[in-house]
Amino acid sequence: MAVLRRRGSDFEAAATHLEQASTQWIRHTAGSHLSEKVDLKVVRDNLGHANISTTSIYLHTEDDVRHDATAAGHRVGWRTQ
Repeated sequence: MAVLRRRGSDFEAAATHLEQASTQWIRHTAGSHLSEKVDLKVVRDNLGHANISTTSIYLHTEDDVRHDATAAGHRVGWRTQ
């Protein structure tokens, strides 16, 4: 995290966030980002999964798009006071 902090105050929040991250969270985040750019079989091999269905948990794109579309089209209209 020292490397991020040396980049300046703009990176302080990111450094603090990473200090609190578990190795599993970092692994999942890396797998998720990688799955957006390379074939899922490559992600499977890099993460050492025996089964592609295990690796498929790293695919979020379709769920995120569906969630965003639902949220944009269906607002409950909660009021905050």
